[in-house]
Amino acid sequence: MEKFIKNIDGCIDSMTELNKAWKNTDWNQYDEDQFEKITENYPFHKDLAEIIQDLIKWKEKIKE
Repeated sequence: MEKFIKNIDGCIDSMTELNKAWKNTDWNQYDEDQFEKITENYPFHKDLAEIIQDLIKWKEKIKE
């Protein structure tokens, strides 16, 4: 179980870095086509911050 929880922690860390990059991106540096490529197929139905919180809650439930 410990290895699985460490994997969730790794996912949380990676998603946190992706969220920081997403929030700190100067979207004006991309032309319209590049912007669309990045945003049109966003693979989640939630904001990254919400996904991170869900992962944290899931990990805590597993650890109970």
